[in-house]
Amino acid sequence: MSLSIWVVTYAGVDMDADDRTPVSWTTVAGYATLGVVLFGWFLHGLFIERQGLVDSMGESLGSAVTALLIVSIVASFRREGPPP
Repeated sequence: MSLSIWVVTYAGVDMDADDRTPVSWTTVAGYATLGVVLFGWFLHGLFIERQGLVDSMGESLGSAVTALLIVSIVASFRREGPPP
């Protein structure tokens, strides 16, 4: 079984498999855990709190955006360090 390598074009720059950095299993497990927790939060709001489908989706998506913002800020500090 072979895997195909796709060339991704982003902002006019071609990225091959040589240009990509590998993602650690810890990162993959963290994102998977975050996804499971957010889905659980959605189900909790829908079935336990009975707040409705749209409210539950909005709350879980808002939490997802907040979590990804925090991950982005932490990653930028880890990559470049704190501002002078």
